[in-house]
Amino acid sequence: SGPLTKQIAKNGALTSYQCFLFNDLLCYVSGAAHSYTVHRVLHLSLCQIKDLRDGFVRGVKNAFRIISPQKNIILIAETSKEKHEWFQLIESAIEKQMEHRARWINENYQTLQEYHESARVSKFLGRNAKPKKHELLRVQNGKAMKNEKEMNPEILDEIKIHFHRSYPCKLCQKPFKRLSRKVKCPWCLDIVCYQCFSKKTSIPDKKSELQNANLIKVCDACYGAISYFAHDITNPHSLMNEPTNDFSELNTSVRR
Repeated sequence: SGPLTKQIAKNGALTSYQCFLFNDLLCYVSGAAHSYTVHRVLHLSLCQIKDLRDGFVRGVKNAFRIISPQKNIILIAETSKEKHEWFQLIESAIEKQMEHRARWINENYQTLQEYHESARVSKFLGRNAKPKKHELLRVQNGKAMKNEKEMNPEILDEIKIHFHRSYPCKLCQKPFKRLSRKVKCPWCLDIVCYQCFSKKTSIPDKKSELQNANLIKVCDACYGAISYFAHDITNPHSLMNEPTNDFSELNTSVRR
């Protein structure tokens, strides 16, 4: 952990934050010790780190960029030594998370193939057929299904519990308040806040090409994972090859 300066995307202003690096997370906070306000939590398994030459940001030295589907940020260290230390630590943590993710995909490839036929939400709802688009939207918004009377009451209770738990957002870790909007990702089933549920992507399946598949709204983490590994999932022999695409240059169809 230590202080780093972050460039604000809207106006280019520089703000100091306390940054914490964990095995799988990078977060930056503000405030005094024992009373921090968390501004963002980034999952390292979805991140890339890029070095920035001095002067890339006007009048700024010792900067580097974190690229993530959750948020792209520019961090600035006080000295070149601190920048090198932070860069090496973050890069090493990202590499370890990518290795772990690649092993997990190889070990669970058959399960991932099964998900191509239908989103995981269809199994959650106790159905064999792929849910229709309007039904997915209703589930995402926490609304009742039209045919809920025909569904198992235990499944209905589980759905309601998922939408009313007091857990924080799975991505940004911000607690839900009375007026906070909760949404459920139809791919991973995690409950996230509306700010972390902003993208649409094409979920690949066996019968259609990625670019021809219907767009479905997913959480920012699933968008990154699906887009980042779209080629690898459909080509199992290349799963262990690390992708080199920048998130900002993905070919996946995306709408905000």
